[in-house]
Formats: sequence, structure tokens, C-alpha cells
Amino acid sequence: MEMVYTGDRPWIDDLDSLPFPAFNKVNLKKYNNFPKKKRPLSSMITSRGCPYNCIFCSHSMGKKWRPRSAENVAKEIEWQISEFGIKEILIYDDNFSLNRKRAEKICDLIIEQKFKIKIQFSNGLRADNLDLSLLKKIKKAGTWLMGLAPEVGNAEVMKKIKKGFDHKKVIEIRELCRQVGIITHGFFMIGFPFENKKTIKDTINFAKKIDCEIVEFNKVIPYAKTELYDLLIKQNNLLADPITNVKSYHEGTIITHKIGKLKDSDIKELIRKAYREYYLRPRKLIDLLKTFSFADLLGLSLYAIRTRNI
Repeated sequence: MEMVYTGDRPWIDDLDSLPFPAFNKVNLKKYNNFPKKKRPLSSMITSRGCPYNCIFCSHSMGKKWRPRSAENVAKEIEWQISEFGIKEILIYDDNFSLNRKRAEKICDLIIEQKFKIKIQFSNGLRADNLDLSLLKKIKKAGTWLMGLAPEVGNAEVMKKIKKGFDHKKVIEIRELCRQVGIITHGFFMIGFPFENKKTIKDTINFAKKIDCEIVEFNKVIPYAKTELYDLLIKQNNLLADPITNVKSYHEGTIITHKIGKLKDSDIKELIRKAYREYYLRPRKLIDLLKTFSFADLLGLSLYAIRTRNI
């Protein structure tokens, strides 16, 4: 069989024209997630694309942001509830709140139609697209958990990765989440090529400062078609192909690129240090027991042991 490349396909702009997922093909009752409030649970993507310029992102759905209409999103939520008994939905958009009016309208429709649903923004919401008014509405619509992704705790590194906002904004939104009662999941990255022990420790300290209920410290992976990958090629610092040599963000050491004078084993130990310092605080352990179910804590603990991150 011969493969023929016919060129790049254009992005689909009218997402409302697409059918809903074929959930009838799978048994959703077998799916699980740690953490969660209700089962059965499922997932949704209400928009595609991201116009921002983070150097580690491959923009797998393009840079042009293409949203589904609020009505279409509400219709799928109603369909998932009525057809499959879904009680919790994990929303995986890169930029759910990029258009403020659309985000508010989705929440309004969920509230008006009295959908009995729990919501997680599992892929996070950008801190610079949020304020107290929108967070209150998101909470009222059923949201109990959302991700915040400052990625790093050092101001200079944050500029270099082109995150697009500063730590002050992250602190502000974290405090507002506390006010409205939304649990937060902090996302951090360790192992950019221009990092050192000090900048990594800044990330660990910042994570403790904002004190999300749960956090991830993920190793940096320079995927192809990212600015980070091109930078490593230009500097002759790419050591291995990420696609064929990397298991996941969570497992193993960084073997794909040089990180200053640090060894891959140094980065692995710093990630372990980050998790230990974060979770092995008496106050944090009490916080976890109050916030999550025993089953969720057990699942998260077993995963941490399997990936050797503790």
C-alpha cells in the first residue's frame, strides 16, 4: 500500500456542524477519573485552537480559535445527561473563556435549564481571562474543580516561555477561586533548557505559595513543531526524539534535551522533591482528606507510586 500526501486539510470552522461523539459505542460506566465528584462521567471539547504563543505548545488544533455556539454546547450537555445518565463532565478546551460572552452564555443556559451536572475544567482556564463575576457564574453552573497553569515560578522563565500573564494574576485568581468555592489543580513544568536549580526551586516555592488543592509537576517535553523544539535544534541541544523516547509527562527522566548544567537524574530528583515538599506538609495532608474522597486519594497515590514521583 502506498501512502500519498495530498496536503494539509483546512481547519473545520463550523464546529456546530459536527455530530456529537459516538458515546453509544462505549460503556461510559466503566470510565473513571481521579479526582471526580460523580459517575458516570464523560468529556467535552467546546472550542478548538489557541491564539497564544507558549513555546512548548504544538498547537495541535491550530492557532485560530474556533468555538461551538453556546446553544450547541448546552444541547450536547442535555443529550449526555438524558441519553447516558452522565453526572460529571470534564471540559478539555485550551481556551474555554477566550470569548467572555460565550462562556457566560454557556453557564447561563446550564443554570436556566437546571442541568444536574458537575463540571471540571481539566485542561485549565487562563488566569488572564477570568474575574470574580465569571468565576461565580462558572461555579453556579456546576463547576467544582478547574486547572490553573502558571507552569513556572520564576518571573524570567515565565517570560521566556511566553505564557502571556504574570504570577500576580495567578495569585489573584487563586484567591478568587477560594472565595467562590472552586477547587484548583495547579500545573507546573520542570526542565526548560534555560533553567537551573534556583529557577526550579522558585517553581516549587511558588506552587506552595498559591497552594492549590492538588498539583502536577510535569517534565518538559520538546515536541516537534513547537518553538521550544526549534530552539533546541538551533542550539544543537536536542538529544533524542521525544516521540519515540518519551513515555509521558510524568514518567522517566528528561533525556530529550540539555538543561543547563543539570543531569537528567537531577531533574528527576527535583521533581520528586517538588512533590514531597508540596504534599508532605501536615496542613496539606489535612486539606486533601477534607477535599477528596478516599477512593480518589488512593487512586492518585497509587499513580504517584507507579510513576515514581514520590
